[in-house]
Amino acid sequence: FLLEIARYMSFNPADEAHRSSLFVSFFASAAGPAVACLATNPADVARTRLSLDAALQDASQKQYRGAVDCIRKTWVEEGFTGVQRGLRFAMVREASKNSFRIGLFEPLLQAQTGGSRRASWRERLGAGG
Repeated sequence: FLLEIARYMSFNPADEAHRSSLFVSFFASAAGPAVACLATNPADVARTRLSLDAALQDASQKQYRGAVDCIRKTWVEEGFTGVQRGLRFAMVREASKNSFRIGLFEPLLQAQTGGSRRASWRERLGAGG
């Protein structure tokens, strides 16, 4: 089985369609979640700051009243870079995780079935779906 996967994934320069479809599959499965981090990262920043703020014993030292207040104050004091702190790491994490999880699904399925028939539910499950 592993030899079939390796054979399917080996790049044959004459097989341009195979190479481009594998590249498109990896790129598309990585790009979407990485771009989505732009929208979700401010919530992660707020969650981290709120949990650190909640750890303070004295209520008079707390800076934030909630998530929206935290994002607003961070934007005012630090700007775009403040609300997107840690964005690069989040994008790399999501892109790498999803490119392997989603991008390898179709090649693994093709390797199992030889591309000649519809995969059974066991084969789909084995490919990660």
